[in-house]
Amino acid sequence: METLGERERRVLRAVVENHIHNPVPVASRTLSMLGFSPATIRHIMANLDEMGYITQPHTSAGRVPTNKGYRFYIAELMQARPLTSQERRTIDTGLSAADANSGNMLTAASRLLALSSHQAGLVLFPKLSSEPISRFHFVSIASRRIQVVLVGTLGRVRNVLVTLDEELTNAELAELANYINHRFSGKNLKQIRAALRRRVGTEEARADRLFEQTVKIQEQLGLDDQGLDLAVEGMEALFDIPEFQKDALKLKNLLKLLADKRRLLAILDRCMDEDAGQIVVEVGAEFKYNGGVEDCVFVAHSCGGTQQGWDGAIGVIGPTRMDYPYMLGLLDYFSKSLNGIMIGSKK
Repeated sequence: METLGERERRVLRAVVENHIHNPVPVASRTLSMLGFSPATIRHIMANLDEMGYITQPHTSAGRVPTNKGYRFYIAELMQARPLTSQERRTIDTGLSAADANSGNMLTAASRLLALSSHQAGLVLFPKLSSEPISRFHFVSIASRRIQVVLVGTLGRVRNVLVTLDEELTNAELAELANYINHRFSGKNLKQIRAALRRRVGTEEARADRLFEQTVKIQEQLGLDDQGLDLAVEGMEALFDIPEFQKDALKLKNLLKLLADKRRLLAILDRCMDEDAGQIVVEVGAEFKYNGGVEDCVFVAHSCGGTQQGWDGAIGVIGPTRMDYPYMLGLLDYFSKSLNGIMIGSKK
């Protein structure tokens, strides 16, 4: 991108922010608050148009930002807006209620994100092998056959049939479950496996009669490598956005993208490749998706991290005419609140 002077930056910022809050072309007279003469504003807008940052939809109309203009605004001109205390309280309350009652944190979190953003909300949670386990349950199925029920801190449940070397009574199974929950609750399967390997062969392990049974069980649990879990909510909010009300094809193309989980996972995966806590913004063609969504934008925020014991991402998709300062502030706080729920669940 070209280097813009201070006057060009101020005019471009004003055009973008006016258009974000009012979906009509921005006329030069609308920018009189900048303190420049009308002729100066028209000249600067003409230069920005020529450089591709704004465009004139039709003759005698004002200007609207192009994808290039939005990209420059996001990278150079805007700052995230911190949420108000009420907005923060709504998110904290919603995520806490989802954690306590829904049994499906993934869907509940994406729905809350969609309601808060007024866009389609996406939440990506990790493989079960990377998710902290809140508790284990054992159910006797037949002689030496038990069903292991793993309940993750994200509300997911996984059932695995396991064969033991000896038959255990219900009381012994309850004792074994208490033993594992006491030692390993809040750790993910990879961490549990690593902890057990460190103890194998030690005097402490040989003296622990439940240790060997724990090792046999974890060997049969395996690691869940079937991919990440993704929830998409709030697609109905897109029908109220002026751009999509005027252009049914544009809406149809975006809905097709939202139904393509493989493509969405690829986009969110690029976000997770960044450092934890980073925000990724992809505008139009940057989606690497040839499906008529050039006038849409994807904003994502990575969550968790190595120290937190889980990795995930959250994001929103909508038209390029999006309130970016609010959206970046929203995703930043939502990520922190979600991570607080996760850490609290592990305690």
